[in-house]
Amino acid sequence: MSAELKYGSYTHVGHWSVAVSKVRRFDPTTLKYTGYITTWTITGTLLKTDATTILSHVGNLKDAYNAGATLLLTLKDASGGNTLETMTGSLTEQGRFTIDGPNFPVGGGPEWATKRTYVITVTGTFATLTAWEYVSRYVLQQSGKQLVTHTGTYYKAASGALDSYISGYATEFDLVDATWIRTRNTYNANDADTQVVFTIEHAEGWLALPTDVTSGSYTRNIAQIAGGMSILTLSGRFQGTGAQAAIDALKDSSKPCLEENVTEDPYDGSLSFNLRYINNDEDLLEFDEMVIIGKALQRSVFFEVLDGGLPVEQKTTLKPATASQIGRAVYKTSAADPVPYWSDDGMQDHSIEKGKVKTDVNEGLLTQSIRWRFSWMFSQTPVFPL
Repeated sequence: MSAELKYGSYTHVGHWSVAVSKVRRFDPTTLKYTGYITTWTITGTLLKTDATTILSHVGNLKDAYNAGATLLLTLKDASGGNTLETMTGSLTEQGRFTIDGPNFPVGGGPEWATKRTYVITVTGTFATLTAWEYVSRYVLQQSGKQLVTHTGTYYKAASGALDSYISGYATEFDLVDATWIRTRNTYNANDADTQVVFTIEHAEGWLALPTDVTSGSYTRNIAQIAGGMSILTLSGRFQGTGAQAAIDALKDSSKPCLEENVTEDPYDGSLSFNLRYINNDEDLLEFDEMVIIGKALQRSVFFEVLDGGLPVEQKTTLKPATASQIGRAVYKTSAADPVPYWSDDGMQDHSIEKGKVKTDVNEGLLTQSIRWRFSWMFSQTPVFPL
């Protein structure tokens, strides 16, 4: 599912972004605020696939916004069709929107070669009193997820604006579901404590945060260290009353633990963590092998022919080529036999040593180790197998 912007039954296509502003309306006759004005500024680009398609897109866009100013304007996210913003023309004070556009401000004929850029402004006036004045800018990212930034001012005639802002911002700018996270909330009150200037940022994510975790993330990494051992690392940071429970949920008791480190930030109470395990999902736990090739030393010998022709060249091996395959491995429960890189022809040594199945004291696993050594002798230098 992708983010969606609709006016009536028309769904915007191509690339687009939305800025929604909410401004208090001042009545100069009564010297009072009597409501607010909401303005949607829609900027978009219709992409050209062929001449017929872009003409059709432009025509559909114009028809939609010329059809009437009383319809429903809706912006939805990409996570599950949650409604982020909505405004209905018939519910405004005048019973209709004021619509400017679609306008096509960029270029004329040349722009038609690749795309068509447009701007639409939709304004509605509402009688409800509000203490909030802000602009919300919605940006559709390349990932298909949305990022919204709310920038504005909270007003309160008497003092106490800061406390009212802190207690009310989460309601005014709510997170539509658990896949959204509040990534920024900065605010500053004036000296009289009657106004609070703020910036709040929300980002749409791929997964819901754990219960009672307000922000955070973690990464999962699998890497092989020296000796071929596979290591699983989980590291990140969680903030909120559920941070420790979220970290505990990530711990894997089925894997031998190498490190469990949790650090608390005394300023914001967040917990940073690093969990390292031996990755025993595969049967092979460790692997280390070396291949050595010794080149053959040859000399050319020329023999005369009886009919007086050119001498015949023959190769004489002074020192044969050698090859060795030496390795070790550790498997869960039962070790698999190694496979020689060359055939039995020329093989001089073939030895495999398997240890007993045992419980590793540090890792808590049933393991079996194996060592092997193969060696060959060739008249010519063999091709390296890897």
